[in-house]
Amino acid sequence: MASWIALRGKCRGCSTSISGQYTFVELLTGVAALASTLHFGFTPTAAIIFVICASLIAITFIDLEFKIIPNVISFPGMILGLLLGIVSQYSGVISQPLTQSAWDSLTGFLCGGGFFYVVGMLYYAFSKRVGLGGGDIKLLAFTGAILGVDSVIPTIFAGSLVGAVVGLITVALKGGGRHTEIPFGPWLIIYIFLDLPFLRLF
Repeated sequence: MASWIALRGKCRGCSTSISGQYTFVELLTGVAALASTLHFGFTPTAAIIFVICASLIAITFIDLEFKIIPNVISFPGMILGLLLGIVSQYSGVISQPLTQSAWDSLTGFLCGGGFFYVVGMLYYAFSKRVGLGGGDIKLLAFTGAILGVDSVIPTIFAGSLVGAVVGLITVALKGGGRHTEIPFGPWLIIYIFLDLPFLRLF
């Protein structure tokens, strides 16, 4: 961030402009690291919360720009969540809001990914159009596995509400009709960020 400011947003070698988005992502990631440590201390929970936040920040900007959620982030997140449930259950070193048992993690994984999978299949069956991307399904499986089953319904409800409002505004401003493609992942992620306890410090 400091180098971007010092170089006035340009490459040192070729003077090509560098998007401020990269600096903003670095800033958000730094804030997530600081907030996780301040709230949870130097603990395994703080480290895991930071990893989750860094992953979700990356997913948000990738989905907004390219309308994809990379498997290289969501798949390891699912595995981490399922393993985390086992570690949490038998070690006692992982605290909330992270999953507290293997069953909680597994049901969060299945309910999060399963709900969106069923919704996507039903939408396609009636409309013959893909209305929900596979990335969103995997994102909810990822966050459900890590945060537990209790996180699934609030995330879906709040994300869907915010996404619907943003979608209506986008269509009203840009046109394109009800089939306009709008990334859904960021609105799910916004709720998760708002619900994570460390944000209450700010």
